Amino acid sequence: MEGLLAVLLGSTGAVLLILKASLDARVATAGDILTLGSALVGVIFAGFALVIALLSDRYLLLLEKSPNGTRAFLAPFMINIGVQVFVVILSVVYRAAAKSLPPPAEKVTFVALCILFLYAALNIVALARSVLAHGATRAEQATIDELQRIVDARRRAEGMTDSGGRGTR
Repeated sequence: MEGLLAVLLGSTGAVLLILKASLDARVATAGDILTLGSALVGVIFAGFALVIALLSDRYLLLLEKSPNGTRAFLAPFMINIGVQVFVVILSVVYRAAAKSLPPPAEKVTFVALCILFLYAALNIVALARSVLAHGATRAEQATIDELQRIVDARRRAEGMTDSGGRGTR
């Protein structure tokens, strides 16, 4: 969804800027993209590090048991970091070379830069959805664990075996 929206908005916005704005204005826009893109790299990387640091061992094991595993959960972060780094590099290259490129190449590069920047920015919403879904799953798992502890405590109090199959007598 984010990719399609980025292509539609990025190409439309870029074409409008090509038609209405000067080359200097597009170079200035690339400078804005460079500033925002660099900040987003830091934010996404920090979020990636926090997510990894805050995953419990139990939840990591639960993720590994899923059909796609932990890599499927972490892959969107890596993809977005890669796209964002490419946006930063492309912004620097565009700003340095825009005035010396043939007009068609300059315009194509500007359109690509706008699309990729919007893709990376909009993909943050997809990352947030993924983290939210995993947060909800962790909350459900914590509820199940707590209910299991209550059941086990009652069984121990009654002298029965707990759910792990161990006797308490």
